[in-house]
Amino acid sequence: MTAFPERGMGEDEVLSELEKRLNDDLTFDSGKILGSMCTYPHPLAQKIICLYMDRNLGDPGLHVGSRKIEEEAVQMLGDLLHLN
Repeated sequence: MTAFPERGMGEDEVLSELEKRLNDDLTFDSGKILGSMCTYPHPLAQKIICLYMDRNLGDPGLHVGSRKIEEEAVQMLGDLLHLN
C-alpha cells in the first residue's frame, strides 16, 4: 500500500514522476497499437478540449450551451442509426 505523502510535489516533480511512471506505456503514435478502442485525439478535438475542459454536464443548469450540444449530438446519432 502506498502512503499518502507528507507534502505535495511541485509542478516539475509531478511532471517528472509521471514521465517516469508512464514511460512503459505504448503510445498511439508508436505504431504498435492496433485494434484499440481508442485512438489519439484529432487535432481539432485537442483544441476544443483545451478551450472548454472546464465545462461539466454534471450540473447542466450551469452549462446550458453544453447541454444543448450534447442533446443535438445524441439526436444526430439517433438519426444516423435510424432510431428516430
